[in-house]
Amino acid sequence: MNIYTLRSNLIEIEVLPDFGGAITACHFSKKQILARSPYIGGVPIPLGNEEDWVRAWNGGWQLAIPNAGSQFLDTKYPQGFHGNASQDAWMVERISDDAISLRWQGEDLDIVRTISLENNQIMTTCSVTNLGSESREIVAVEHLVFGDQFLSEPMRLQPSLSTRFIELDYSGAQMASGWQDWGSTGWEELFLDDPARMGVLSTSNISVLGAQIRATIEWSREVFPFVWLWEEFGKSLGEPWNGSGHALGIEPSVIDHALGLQEAMRTGTALVILPGQTLKWFTSVTLEEVKER
Repeated sequence: MNIYTLRSNLIEIEVLPDFGGAITACHFSKKQILARSPYIGGVPIPLGNEEDWVRAWNGGWQLAIPNAGSQFLDTKYPQGFHGNASQDAWMVERISDDAISLRWQGEDLDIVRTISLENNQIMTTCSVTNLGSESREIVAVEHLVFGDQFLSEPMRLQPSLSTRFIELDYSGAQMASGWQDWGSTGWEELFLDDPARMGVLSTSNISVLGAQIRATIEWSREVFPFVWLWEEFGKSLGEPWNGSGHALGIEPSVIDHALGLQEAMRTGTALVILPGQTLKWFTSVTLEEVKER
C-alpha cells in the first residue's frame, strides 16, 4: 500500500490513495490529531455493510461518496456502506511536497479530490462530474474523525450562530425529540465518559477546542448544509471496537440523518447532478495551538 507524506511548515499528513484517498495521519504541534482504528484495518469488501466498512477502516479523514450511511443495493449503481469510493483505490494525478490530486472514476462519475497544506491549514477541494446521460442522485459526507492526542476533557464545540441540532439514534435515524436550539442540547461540552452518540447540526462552520489545540472546520454550505457529530469514547464494547475506539467525528454532510442514499432519494434530499454537470466544494481544517483555557 502506497503512503504519501505531505508537509507544510506546521503540518505533516499521510495520504493513502489505495484506500479511499484517506488522510490517515495528521501531525500538528508534535501531536497526532486524527483518529486511528484500534485494530489493524482489514481488506475492504465491495458493497459491504456497516460492519464490513468499519472492520476495514484505517481511521482519519476520507470522502464518503456516492453514498454516506446505510448500504443500498436495490438501485442502478448499488452502494455499500459509506459509498463505493470511500475505500476503493484512487489514482494519483499530481503530487508535490504539500499537495496531492486524486481521481476516482466509476459508475458514470468522475471525481477529482485535491488535498493541500498551507501553514496551519488542510484544504480539500472536490469536483464531481456526471459522465452519464441521465441525472444522478448522490450523497456525500466528509468523514473527518479526530482522535488520539487531540482528545481531552472537556472538549468544547463552538458552532457558528443560529445553530439548530437534532440527535440521531445509533442507526442514524432522527430521534423523536426533533430539532432544538444548540444551547439546550447538552452537546456544548464533551467528556470522555459520554456514551457513544450521534447528532446533526445545521451550521456553516464549527470549532473544536481541546486542551492544547483548536480545530476550525469550514466547508461549502451550499453543498453541505449539515454536519454530523459522532462521539465514540471507548463505550462501544462489541466487535471490532472492543471498548478501544476513541473518536470524534465532525462530518460535513448533504443530509440531516445517517440513513444513506436510499432514504435521501425517498425524501428528495439527495444531491442531483445533471448529465455533464460538475459539482464542486471545499472543506478545510485550520489548526491552532491553545495557550490558555
